[in-house]
Amino acid sequence: GSISGAPGSTGVIAGGILGKADGGVPEISECENRGSVSASRQAGGIVGYVRGDTASVVQCDIEYCYNYADISSVSSNAGGIVGHCSASGDFICARITCSGNYGNISTANGVAGGIVGYVTKSDQYPYIEYCFNAGGDVTATTCAAGLLGYCYSDKVVVRGCYAFGGLLACETAANPTCAVLWNKSTSTHIENNFFPEGYADCFAYQNNEEQPFME
Repeated sequence: GSISGAPGSTGVIAGGILGKADGGVPEISECENRGSVSASRQAGGIVGYVRGDTASVVQCDIEYCYNYADISSVSSNAGGIVGHCSASGDFICARITCSGNYGNISTANGVAGGIVGYVTKSDQYPYIEYCFNAGGDVTATTCAAGLLGYCYSDKVVVRGCYAFGGLLACETAANPTCAVLWNKSTSTHIENNFFPEGYADCFAYQNNEEQPFME
């Protein structure tokens, strides 16, 4: 099966389990998606778009969820578990634990990540722990990363995860592929993540600098 938004329509989102988590969803647990997901904007294997509510500390709590299908966006962002997070307020926009992606993730005009695609605000942050992106290709026009496509926060947590497969950022050589994440800030909460040799151009891209893999 498949899930799709109408081509060319503005603001269309799609997710394998939930299209939009608006204002806080307590928990999405023990779910799997096996149907391809495509959207003209945000696309995610489990949730397409998380829109936060500052009343909650955690906007969307996802655990033991798996995507087995291909995820694609025409003009925005795509992620193996969550496509896009957007809100304001100092909180965890998505806490994703013990979950994984097996599918190909792609966008024709945006950012793609094996677990999360894009997080828009500097005061919100994802928490990704014990997750994997296993074998699916991640392809984007701007930023492609094995786990988190793009964010702005120094609080982001990526811990105990692994990824392998193909990574491709198509736009320019100035946008290296990253094993962990692209971050406009610098996070100190990246720990115990594992990747095969030669998986990406750099371990992470933070504060406008490439961070190499440790020897």
